[in-house]
This record gives sequence, structure tokens and C-alpha cells, in this order.
Amino acid sequence: MVEPRMRLHQDRVASRRRDASSWLNINWTESGMSGRQLGSSRQGFGTVLLEQRLPYDVGARVARSFEPSGLAVRSGCLRMTR
Repeated sequence: MVEPRMRLHQDRVASRRRDASSWLNINWTESGMSGRQLGSSRQGFGTVLLEQRLPYDVGARVARSFEPSGLAVRSGCLRMTR
């Protein structure tokens, strides 16, 4: 976060699906980015992590969008039990 008005909200919610599997959903939302160029075609480490590593490593489903106020990421993965 570069500017004082920029904010990051992150939450985690555990849920149980109809098939009795447990999922962990993580939402990441940036705000205060109005007026900045969003949606760069450049793919940095964060993009690779979100779109390639998380689905491959933990079977996560990831949706990324550039909202007028900033980046929004929603992801969910099957919870591991020990």
C-alpha cells in the first residue's frame, strides 16, 4: 500500500458444502485506489501465486477482478484435516 487512503480488507470464512466437505474461503479487497490505473497486463509474482500456484498446490478456486476502488480476490479451497 503506497498511499495513506489505501485500505486492505481480508476475511476468512469456513463453510460446509452439501457433500459434507469443509471449505475455507478467503476474500481480499483493496479500496482507496480510485484514480489509479488498474488491471495491468503485467503478470508479477502475486498474479502467478493467485492464478497458478494456489490452484495447483492446494486445489484453490480463485477469482480476481479489478474494481473501481482496487483489486478484489475471492478464493476457496478444501480444508485439510489432520
